Amino acid sequence: MKTVSVNLYSFDELSSSSKQFAIDKYRYLFVEFDWSEPTIESFIDKLNNEGFEDATIYYSQGSGASFEADIDLARFIEFRELDLLEAIDIAWAIVRSSTRCHERAKAVVYCGGSYPEELEELIHSITNRIEKARLDFSREIYNTLESEHDYRTSDEFVSESLTEMGEVFLESGKFF
Repeated sequence: MKTVSVNLYSFDELSSSSKQFAIDKYRYLFVEFDWSEPTIESFIDKLNNEGFEDATIYYSQGSGASFEADIDLARFIEFRELDLLEAIDIAWAIVRSSTRCHERAKAVVYCGGSYPEELEELIHSITNRIEKARLDFSREIYNTLESEHDYRTSDEFVSESLTEMGEVFLESGKFF
């Protein structure tokens, strides 16, 4: 029988090169599971407040973000426009134009009934307002998530997180 003695170190006790090894080795540990949930939940609340209800957000690192939601038309139609639209079945929807996650994977379309030709410009204007808001939110969601991902994989964050975890390391910087 052999007995082996191994020295164990906290992250702060590692040499500079071992710390960098640990940072590089475990860099993506903090973006593997549910790291984006708080940000996504806050955007769902924001979308609800801005006229996109019951939103589902789709996100892929490097590809982009988009969402599906019910549209609260009152947030996008001016009061004077309601009288003009009263005689027709009005409805807009966010539809999937691709199976991808990026902002152009969805689009806002008018899906109500037929309407008189004189309403064409108004329908187009409302569709454009909703689509602009959808694109702006999709870009904001992606930029926020991308920034959060970049921060959570930074040397500073990984170093702080490895320290806070209280794990012990071998001299090389690998977890024991």
